[in-house]
Amino acid sequence: GQAEQKIKSDLLKVGWQTQDIDYNFNYVLVKKFVQSKLSTGFTKEKIIESLKAKGWKDDMINSIFNEPNKNL
Repeated sequence: GQAEQKIKSDLLKVGWQTQDIDYNFNYVLVKKFVQSKLSTGFTKEKIIESLKAKGWKDDMINSIFNEPNKNL
């Protein structure tokens, strides 16, 4: 329920690196996108194609779809 900037600021204060914070925020963003698209009937293949077309890197995409105990 906190603002993104507040969370980022708090994480920086406890020693997180900016790149790690950004990666994790992006991970959550992409994961929510994927879950939303799957729930509306898009195939995994179409979602991956769309993410790649938008410039998301394979490591991010693969981590979403290969996450253990996922509901994807």
